[in-house]
Amino acid sequence: MNLMCGLDRPTHGEVLIENEYIDRLSNQSLSRLLLKKIGIIFQNFNLLPTYTVYENIEIALEPSANDREKNERIILPLLEQLELADKVNSLPSELSMGQQQKVAIVRTLAKQPSIIFADEPTGSVDEETAKEIIQHLLFLKNVHNVTLVVSTHGSALDKFAERILIMNKGKIIN
Repeated sequence: MNLMCGLDRPTHGEVLIENEYIDRLSNQSLSRLLLKKIGIIFQNFNLLPTYTVYENIEIALEPSANDREKNERIILPLLEQLELADKVNSLPSELSMGQQQKVAIVRTLAKQPSIIFADEPTGSVDEETAKEIIQHLLFLKNVHNVTLVVSTHGSALDKFAERILIMNKGKIIN
């Protein structure tokens, strides 16, 4: 997953996203691609513990576009949609695991990426929250035409996938 989304560089082979070989990009060009086109939902959420929910989302937006009103127009409806509007000023430690995962999803959605990489997006939440997260990811894929790449050890998402690749020891086996 880290190779596909540009967080790691391959030792051999190539990674092509939206007609760009991202393994050949300079760090600055790769950063720009990550900022503008790629969203990542990390397995461990990567929320900053001393930042509020709102600040954890806002920090992911383009630094040069730090327009508070524009950010609010993007962030607040997403928080409402994922039933987190009342948590806007909460710290991550004040949230359940499911709510933290939803904040991580909103942080990714706020960037309005064209492709989202989700690493075990339902791995650390209860079954009910997992269903909600799946529904939100499918909404993105279907309504906003976002490409969604999900890594998972389970099969809960299989029935929603257009394509399933199985890997073993770093190699695709199907």
